[in-house]
Order: sequence, then C-alpha cells, then structure tokens
Amino acid sequence: MKRILIIIILTFTTSNISSQENKIVEGRFNPVSSFIDYSEFLEDTEKVPENIKINLELYLKVILGDWFDKITFYEGLIADLDGYFKENPLTYKRGWLATKYQFVYLLSDENIGISKYYIKIDMDKYGQIINCNWPSKDFNYTYSFNEKTTTPFQNNFQSNELMFENAMKWAKANSVPTDNYSVELTYNKEKNIMCFTFTFLTEKRGNSKSYRVAEFNWLNGLKVADYSTKSITNH
Repeated sequence: MKRILIIIILTFTTSNISSQENKIVEGRFNPVSSFIDYSEFLEDTEKVPENIKINLELYLKVILGDWFDKITFYEGLIADLDGYFKENPLTYKRGWLATKYQFVYLLSDENIGISKYYIKIDMDKYGQIINCNWPSKDFNYTYSFNEKTTTPFQNNFQSNELMFENAMKWAKANSVPTDNYSVELTYNKEKNIMCFTFTFLTEKRGNSKSYRVAEFNWLNGLKVADYSTKSITNH
C-alpha cells in the first residue's frame, strides 16, 4: 500500500542527474543538536573521556569495517544534562531522547561512490550507543570483535551503476517519468540498511509538486519501499 505524505516547505529543489557519467551519491547533513547554554561544541575528541573515545572508535571500526579509514571527525557536542534538566524538569514534553555525547563523522570517498555522508552517533555518559544512522552489526559479531585480532570485514555493497539501473527499470515498469529526479544515500532505521532513495518529479501544478519516492537496498539492489509525496512552495 502506498503512503501519501503532504509536506509544506519553503523551498524544494530537484536536480536532473540522469545524464551524470559518475554515479556519485551523498546524504543530507545530520548536525548535532545543541542545548542552549548547556552544550560544549567539539572540534575533535581531545576533551572526551577516555572510555568514551575507546567505545566510539571501536564501534566505528565494528560498523565500518574496511571503510574505517575513510571517515574524518566533523563535529561533536557534550551536553550538561544535569544542568539542563534541572532548569527544564518536564522531560515528558521532549520528542527525543537527550544524550550526553553527540559525534558526527564525514564518510567521503568517490572510489566507493560517496561524496558526503554524515554518520552521527549519540552516546550516553557510559559510552553506550543510543542512536546511529549507519547499520549496526549483529550481537555475536560485535561481542566477539577484537581490534587486534579481528580482520575488518569487507563492505560488499552493490555498485552505484547497478543501483541507478535498478531504479530506472523500476520507474519504467511503473510509468514514473525520469526526466527530473534526485537521489540521496539514506539510512532505513526500521530495516537497519543503507538505501539509495530516488525522488522522481511526477507532476508540477502551480506552487505544488508531486513525487514518487523509491528506496533501494544498497546491499542487494532490491526495492524496499515506495510512496508518494507532495511539496508546496510558499512565495
């Protein structure tokens, strides 16, 4: 069953990338969320406690495998949650779980087809992983991982060319126009997979635009979701 989403936004742009020879993708920027007057921004991990640094590095090595050396630290944040919640005690009003630490790393390497993808990791004060927008590994692998003896696994994602080819075949089979579309690398949290998310412009009427969106699993190239969206641009 298709999902119909109505989105009101100020601006929305799509790019026609069907003519690009190099199928390079990127994901949207995923910044840290600050607590005004209760946050310390980080340019590196020097001020982070040693147990947090150890858990952070090991977790990244577990989930990224042989791509670990393709990431660089982008930004981070330490939150004074005790001070914040002392002044803001009505925690039930929050729409998300606040964490002590937030870290953002930039994954970028055109040899693997990614220009930019921002991996964000939220950790509590003990170093436990609360959220991450990159697929986690099964418990057995994570539990038995040893930095000194475990050989980093090799990523076996499908080629970008195949992902584009599958998306175009799906669009043709479903009579979806491919003259104007955009593509984004996204994390599907429900399925714990990375996806190529294609957004096809299907109709433009006044300040309203309609789209068909299809998500393709980067591991096997198969479609895992498709739905319709609309955007309204306010002038």
